[in-house]
Parts: sequence; structure tokens; C-alpha cells
Amino acid sequence: MSEPTFPVPPPTFAAITTASRSRIVLITPAAPLAAPTVTVVTTLACDADDAAALVSALNWAASGQGQEELETLLAGFPPAVGRSCRESIAACPPLSSVAWSQDGSAMTVLKKFYFESESDDLLACADAAVDLGLQLLIEGEIDDEDGRFRMVGTLLSGEAETGPNSIDTWWPVPDGATLDRRVLTNSEELATVLGDPRWETNLARGYWLWIRDTEDADADFYSAAATWVIEFFDKPLAPDTNVRVFLADAELDQNVETVLTPRNRFTLWVSLSNISVDLDGWLADPVDAISSIVADDMPAMVQSEPRDWWLALRESADRLREASRRGDYEGMVPRTPAEEALLSLATRPDYVEWAMDSFELHDRSEVFGQLPNSTFDGDHDEVLPELTGDTDIEMMWVDDAPHRSDPKDAINRFLGLGDYRSSEWHVPFDRAVDSFANEQDPGDQ
Repeated sequence: MSEPTFPVPPPTFAAITTASRSRIVLITPAAPLAAPTVTVVTTLACDADDAAALVSALNWAASGQGQEELETLLAGFPPAVGRSCRESIAACPPLSSVAWSQDGSAMTVLKKFYFESESDDLLACADAAVDLGLQLLIEGEIDDEDGRFRMVGTLLSGEAETGPNSIDTWWPVPDGATLDRRVLTNSEELATVLGDPRWETNLARGYWLWIRDTEDADADFYSAAATWVIEFFDKPLAPDTNVRVFLADAELDQNVETVLTPRNRFTLWVSLSNISVDLDGWLADPVDAISSIVADDMPAMVQSEPRDWWLALRESADRLREASRRGDYEGMVPRTPAEEALLSLATRPDYVEWAMDSFELHDRSEVFGQLPNSTFDGDHDEVLPELTGDTDIEMMWVDDAPHRSDPKDAINRFLGLGDYRSSEWHVPFDRAVDSFANEQDPGDQ
């Protein structure tokens, strides 16, 4: 596995001084109990005091406090010395890559732990870290050899505190990723969040912070609660080796020939993701402020539904896209009329084309090209009947849909459609009532 970019151990400049000269070195800490890396920056013909002053200015600059003092000192040294010192400062990791404790010191890595999925040992470790005032970073990892998933815990040497609106400043967002969802929870609910299936498919991470009830750290009085922060990102976890993200069958070694092929499911996932993002952007502002492709494409009979109705539709899109990403066939079966409508839209030719355009936009073409081929690839119009057994929802786009959606309508009764009135679109089908009742969704930020 590649080494994580956070936390980067903070480097330190030091001087090795003899009677006639001083050698400035950069010490970069390594893994616990491993020898650090020592790099020679420059050699000076100066006394110990001048070397110590230069080292102090270098460390000050490396910590982000400014380079004014360093530049003043370098003016008295040969240009080659100044060039070497500036290059060493430029090569130091950005401050955002260092884990800072609430006292302003840089945390160091104490130990790494590896856990099987849903391990009770991980929960015990998390509780102990909070009790001891030590940070624990939790990440998902895919083994390069066999594609197996495991949880990794990195124990750090301190604890951190932040304001309620500054959580995202402590651990930077990974390169190429976008925060999809952040969950704030306590130790009692941590097991539920760690059991979220997105750990095995998405970049995800967890850590705990003392979160104040005010942004003002200098306030005379404030309270702070130890809170676990769990973040899921809209980026696949190790897509080159994490076969569970894209292969159709959960057993991995079987090839089930249905229309829900790896490539069709991958396209469905992207299509549903586009739908979710479109609705999310539309609902972020007043409904009449911007347009929504998805809302405009929905049947006329639902256009006047209130905001809460559309929020529920977006939540359904989120659920379906996660199920399609994981290859959760049972989860992909629509549980409400709204979910049938979303699948109908997501598999339409124009939405499939939208998804394929997104491959290039989000660097997904290479991953799609690595998926196994099937004779059913491209049969997107067969996905809905494969999951539902019919395409009754498509009747809701015709002009007389309001009449046909009523279960009392004669044609509805003859065809056995059921209740498709817009007010009932988020009511679960009888077969889905149990799955709705058993769902647990920790509070999101």
C-alpha cells in the first residue's frame, strides 16, 4: 500500500558543529522505532552561535511563521548557502499535512493497528484513544494482493480542538476527492457508522476532535465535546484492486450473466450520481433560483410537490447509487414509486449518455475500460424490468397519468398498477416495509 499523506511527520533542522565549521542538516522522522532520515543542507565556516541562529530561523520558516528572519541571516552568507536553505524549506511538507494538537505542537505517529471489518477491537481502541487524549485516525484499506478490505488505525501523540465551523480545516480533503457526507457521532453510535458499507467502496476516514460550542477559542467560557468525525468521499477506494466496487457478483469468483453486468452497473452508478448531484445543487438554494435537469424531466404530475418531497427523492437517489456501486442486488430493487422513477430516468438513453460524458470529466474512463465485458453490456433499457419485473412507472409520464396513478381508476385496477399518486411516491411498497423499518441512519452534519 502507498503511504498516507497525512499526517506527515514535521521535519527539523539541526546543526552539527565542530571547532572550525558547522553542518546544517534536515532530520525527517520515520515510522515508529525506525531511524530518521538525515539530509545535509549546507556546510558553513562559522561558529556555533551563528549556526544555531540559522537553524532557529530555518525551523521558524518551516513551521510557517515566515521567512523574514531567515532572509536577514542569509544575506550574510554566500549565495550557495542561501540557495540550499531556500530549496530545503520549499521541500518541507505543507503545514496542512501535519497533524497539529490543540497546544500548537505537531503530533507524531505512535503506532498502527490493523483490524478486520466491523471489529470490536477497533471500537475498544477508539474508546481508549479518547480516554487517553490520543488522536486515532481510522481509514479503510484494500490489500494490493487479494483485494481484501481492512480498517487501519493510526495512533497519534496528542489531541486536537476546533470550533463547530472549522472541522474541515484539521485534516485536508484527499487529492482528487470531494466530501460526499460528514457524520458527527459519539462513541456510543460509532459502531453503527463504522458498519456503513461505504467504507469498503469509498475513500472514507474517521477521527475525533474536541468540538467547542463556539468558534472563539479565546472566549472566557465555553464547552467542548469529544466527537467522532466520519467522512465519506465521492471517490472509489483503490479502484484498480478493490474488485468489490465494480465486479457484479459478491463472491468475486463467479460471473453472473444478467443485464446487471459490471459495466452496466458502473454506468448506472454514475447516472444516479449525476441525478443526486443535480438535485443536491437545486435544493441547496431556493427552488426557483436555479433549474434542475432531473426535476424538469420528472412527470408533470409531481412538478408542484413541496421541497420535502424533492429532498426525499434525492435521498432515494443516494441510496440507489450506493447499492449500484456495491453490487447490492437486493438494495438496487426499488422500494418506492419514486425509486422506480429514478431508475427509469437513470437508464434512459440521454441519461446514459450524460453518465458516459461524466467518465471523461471525472477520470472514470480508464476504470470502466478495465471492467469485464458481457454480451448484455449496453442493455440499459432492460435494467428497470430486471429489477422490478415491469415498467409500470413509465405510464406516469403520459398525459392522463394523474388518473392512471389512482388505484381506483378502472385501467389501473385492470392492469394492477397500484398507488402511483404523487403523494404516495415515497411510501414503501408492502415488500419493502421491513427494510425501511430496519434502517439506521446516524445524524449527518
